[in-house]
Amino acid sequence: MTSPPPGVVVASFPKSGSTWVRFLVANLFNEVSREVEAVDFHTIHEIVPEIGRPDDRRLFRDRPAVWKTHDEWRKGFDRAVLVLRNPWDTLLSFHHYMTGEWGREATLADVVTSGKHGASAVVRHAASYLDRCPDLLVLTYEALHASPRPEVRRLADFIGLDVTDDQVAAAIAGSSFDAMRESEATKGRKYGGTGFRFMRQGAVGEGYAAISLDPALDRHVRRELAKCPALDDLYATFTP
Repeated sequence: MTSPPPGVVVASFPKSGSTWVRFLVANLFNEVSREVEAVDFHTIHEIVPEIGRPDDRRLFRDRPAVWKTHDEWRKGFDRAVLVLRNPWDTLLSFHHYMTGEWGREATLADVVTSGKHGASAVVRHAASYLDRCPDLLVLTYEALHASPRPEVRRLADFIGLDVTDDQVAAAIAGSSFDAMRESEATKGRKYGGTGFRFMRQGAVGEGYAAISLDPALDRHVRRELAKCPALDDLYATFTP
């Protein structure tokens, strides 16, 4: 396992919003001192690289180092931004990713109940940071969706970036769902297949609507959620 480099990690379970937060960080950097023409699905890997798969160079070396990971917390992840999304939407989005990008045959129920990719894994990942990370900023997908400006300000303050309100607004605009989707459509992605649309919906509540139709699956999600009180406090009463 690759040793964590120094800096801040943006951590999330897959399909919880870490790409959005990476774009926000990258656009904040680029607003402060422009080094790339645009933040897109190619340049993002040199601005907020993934631990274990860093590109040849990291841009914005005069700015705080920020890295992305889907790993659970481990020693060395001393400062982290944990991106959380309600588990219902996370699991539906991951199901689309698994069947589309990975080409695996799996039902939504298969994913939700999987020990490796399902509700238990979502909760285990979050709990590893909530219970153990000594310096943690929690951002939720839902709060970013509903009120991005104060959340992005919290993000900038945490990573130690001095930005104006105008720079925050510009970073939000450059990282909007429509902007990211247009970037994917016109420029493609550096990693991943060309036949899968990574930017799919970006909505809140689609997974909840799908999974809650099956009482057994919904109970399974809620049982797992209850195993992490801090996460349960955030999402036990979630409704879109």
